Amino acid sequence: GKSSLINMLTNHKNLAKTSGRPGKTQLINHFKINNNWFLVDLPGYGYAKVSKKTKSVFQQFITDYFETREQLVCAFVLIDIRHEAQNIDIEFMAYMGESEIPFCIIFTKADKISKTKIDSHIAAYKKQM
Repeated sequence: GKSSLINMLTNHKNLAKTSGRPGKTQLINHFKINNNWFLVDLPGYGYAKVSKKTKSVFQQFITDYFETREQLVCAFVLIDIRHEAQNIDIEFMAYMGESEIPFCIIFTKADKISKTKIDSHIAAYKKQM
């Protein structure tokens, strides 16, 4: 997921700790890139094996972070493409758009399903957005 993407983008295999368990990232992690900018890893807002209260805290934490970052250039919204369009993802992207927070969608786990399913799931996201 997110940590694997950070490792790939920075070309450092173990910069961000990866886990097979969603929800492992529970703090803000800053990665200084080329002494010029930061790549920031936030806790996921969606699927994680944590309590509803913890999820709620994560969601508030994330929205507070985005609303106070004047230097934010772009947020990457990572979505597990193995699953059909999820309301939580649609709602989060709607929030980002309404708040005028620039973002890019990155579909993860594409190597785990067929191209037909990928196309179908992306079409569903396009339709709902």
